[in-house]
Order: sequence, then structure tokens, then C-alpha cells
Amino acid sequence: MLDRTDTCYIIVCGTGTPPAYDIGARHLAKWLSGVDSAQHCPYHFVVRTEGRVEDGRNLKYRGHILHGFNAVSIGVAMVGGQSPTSYCKWGPYYSEAQFTALEQLLRSLRETYPTVKIVGQCELPGQPIRRNPGFKVESWLKAVGLNP
Repeated sequence: MLDRTDTCYIIVCGTGTPPAYDIGARHLAKWLSGVDSAQHCPYHFVVRTEGRVEDGRNLKYRGHILHGFNAVSIGVAMVGGQSPTSYCKWGPYYSEAQFTALEQLLRSLRETYPTVKIVGQCELPGQPIRRNPGFKVESWLKAVGLNP
């Protein structure tokens, strides 16, 4: 694994699964890289459906979140994002506990990285057609007092 070079962004993503799929860092690692270890999870943190935050990849290493941003970003994946009834329909399909946990995690990370820009994956340059994570992170940040 390559080291991260800086921390300019925290990228909020969704796993693209229906809310009933309560998967974690180890499952994502096995699913996406074939290795049963949280350290091989593409994200640094995973917010499970009941609101528990799991550590994924060590913060010193690059995530595997979005080409061009991996060296300078921390990746946070929320489990869900897909409609429970309609395949390939993105939306805010997350629990209240997940949003609470996400807010707490981002506040903690902001203490360590005060100048970091928090964004949704779809809000990054070059991502006009992506809908991930299924909600406007910038608007949500303002609503919870974590202005971008």
C-alpha cells in the first residue's frame, strides 16, 4: 500500500448497497480486493447501518476511493445508498444512527485536520454523473453546523 501524501479532503461515499446489507470493513475488503482484512478495505472508515463506525484502512495509507484523490483524501463509506426496492436508484437510504455517527466522526476528524474539505464523492471535479453517496453532503454539513 502506498502512503497518503497529504490530507486535503474527506470524501463521503456510499457502498451502493440496499440498507438491509449491513456490511463492514472486512466484508468490503473481501468483496472488493479478495482479502479478509479490514486493512485492505478501500475506505479508512465504514459507518454501519446501526451507527457503529469501523476502522478500515490505516490512515497513513492511501484509500482506494476515487482516482486522482486517493493520495490526499480520507475515505468514509456509509453502508447503503441504494433503494431497498429499486436496483440502481441512489438516495439517502441511511439510518438516523448512521447520520449521527457520521457527524461525530467528521467532527473528530476536523479536530485533527482543521483545514480539510469534506465532500461527497459526487461533489468532486470530474464526477458530474455520479450520485454517490445519494445526498448532498455540502447541504447536510451546513444543516448540522459543519460548514464545508
